[in-house]
Amino acid sequence: MKKQIFALMLMGLSCGVAHATKTINTYESNGGPKGYKDIHESHNTANDSHALSCDGVGEDACVWKESPWTMYVMTQTREMINMQVDGGVLTGTGTMHDETGTAYSVEWNASGTGDLNFTITQ
Repeated sequence: MKKQIFALMLMGLSCGVAHATKTINTYESNGGPKGYKDIHESHNTANDSHALSCDGVGEDACVWKESPWTMYVMTQTREMINMQVDGGVLTGTGTMHDETGTAYSVEWNASGTGDLNFTITQ
């Protein structure tokens, strides 16, 4: 039964991704207690995809200079992922809603060493 439910959830997520209008990827790796050394941000407006990559021990926060979505979405998503990771759920998926009620999907993958990758898809 659990496998059937998981398969249905995966199919639902796959359908949402297939018709995505916006994709946001964030990659954090090898940061230090004060932040990151190398921060790279890219935006492809043709297909509405956005990426933020933060790597190496440094002093800068891993934050968007030009946020691809509202601050509400970015903050709520990060808080939800942090709560999950702090609770021991290092990988997972979920559905959230922006201020207008529009649903978006979140998928994350974290390591026990502080590395984190997550994708937001509308």
